Amino acid sequence: MAFRTLVFFTLFILSAKGYAAACCGGGSSLPTLITGDYKGQVVLNASNAAVTHDSSEAGSLRKRGANNKEVIETLSLSGAYLLSPYWQVGATLPLRMNSHVTPNREERTVGIGDPKIQVAYEFLPEYGYSWWKPKGFFFLEQSFALSNSTYDALKPLRSDSLGNGLYTTALGASFIKTIQSFDVLFMSEVHQGVKRDFELSGSQFSVLPRLGFSTLLGAGFSPFMGNLRIGATLLYSREGERVIRGTINNISSPLYFAELGINISYLYQNWSFQAGYRDQTYLSVASNTPLTKSLGLSAIKFFDL
Repeated sequence: MAFRTLVFFTLFILSAKGYAAACCGGGSSLPTLITGDYKGQVVLNASNAAVTHDSSEAGSLRKRGANNKEVIETLSLSGAYLLSPYWQVGATLPLRMNSHVTPNREERTVGIGDPKIQVAYEFLPEYGYSWWKPKGFFFLEQSFALSNSTYDALKPLRSDSLGNGLYTTALGASFIKTIQSFDVLFMSEVHQGVKRDFELSGSQFSVLPRLGFSTLLGAGFSPFMGNLRIGATLLYSREGERVIRGTINNISSPLYFAELGINISYLYQNWSFQAGYRDQTYLSVASNTPLTKSLGLSAIKFFDL
């Protein structure tokens, strides 16, 4: 039971984080799912992401100089609750602090990011052990553009861009399989933002996003099926073009990146803890977006049925 709980905790943490480019233009998201035998769970997650590279439209990476430092710190509170054996709901509220320092300017902004709510349905329940059948979930998630974004940021370095800027709906599926000391996770979603009007410096314009998607593959190993688990993840995220209409008409190029992550987790009674590292530069697969290297710490509290 301890090993299975640890696996479900780690998969929950992996899915609890939103994945987006540092410029806040990304809208990809993976949900907070209850995958173990619990009534509910609450997660506190803290992360520090340093923007270290920029990627061109052609896909080449350029490292930022030491005199251009940008850091995104996030403290998020997430929760999920089981409504019935198959249906669950959840929500996430992030607090962000953006810092950007250049030779001529220093900015720092703290504020609430874009909150999210979700509903999920377990369409492949696990009644007994099967060597091939995974647990499967469908999920629907809605994010709310309640924060400034890159489209309406007022500060010159845009440190007050704390959110995506668009109300976005995501639909996806998650599959989880454990085989003795090993576990595998596959999650994928497609998302679509709603057209929105903005006004900046007296100019009015609208932004219409195209479809985006993200896919996550994770795997882990727990020595001797104990309370310790070591895992890795591979994420690919892509945002479609954005049609901008107003004083200046433009169609932005798609952006994408691949991210490699490693993590370690430990289970103690009804609490679990995780530390992780994620790198969007290691695989050198990216286009038209800033890239980060991040460290994260998470703690989760389980509530029994």
